[in-house]
Amino acid sequence: MSGPPPIILWGGIFVVFLTIVILTVIVEFYFLVWQPTNQLFSTTPAIHSSATPAPALVTPSPALPTSTAPVLPTSPATQTPSPTSTVSPTPSPTIFFPVAGETYAIIHEPQDGADVPQKVTVKGQIWNMKKKQQAFLCVRSLSFEKKIWPQGMIIPDDNGAWEVLSIYQTPGYPYETFVVVTDNKRSADLLDNVQVRFNGIGELPPDTEVISTIYVYNRR
Repeated sequence: MSGPPPIILWGGIFVVFLTIVILTVIVEFYFLVWQPTNQLFSTTPAIHSSATPAPALVTPSPALPTSTAPVLPTSPATQTPSPTSTVSPTPSPTIFFPVAGETYAIIHEPQDGADVPQKVTVKGQIWNMKKKQQAFLCVRSLSFEKKIWPQGMIIPDDNGAWEVLSIYQTPGYPYETFVVVTDNKRSADLLDNVQVRFNGIGELPPDTEVISTIYVYNRR
């Protein structure tokens, strides 16, 4: 028994070889062309590493309250008047404007605002005194209940000049000094009373008026 003719045998080998070549081409085409194409047309979204990260929530830590040292209230200082300190500033003098023909006086020494010792001679001049009138030099404290202390009767000379020894008791305090006149005998007797001159009075007696500029002296 003889085998297949040679032509048929070579034809089968050719068909097998051709089939292998075609399959090889198909496989290479799949891996080289079809698979990358599927990747290009893939519907799966690509993940990019450059995506903006979500902002991080930062919770600020509460600031610690600054400790402030408590301010302790200062207790008001008890002010005790010192015998050498002035209680209030020296006020301006109260100016007296005389009326023509009426009695008036001027203090020449010491000048207003002067610092004076305990005892000082006050000098001045007076005009137009009537026969029944009597004049007195007075001192009024600006600190001790504002009492008035008559210092003495004014007895002028022919030119109206006069001088009276005046006393300013407490150092460091201001005193007003002025001249008064009265034609009331009882008021004149009160102003000339030694006890009144020592203790002082709260106000001028009746029918008594100031007839000079009021000077202020500081007791040194």
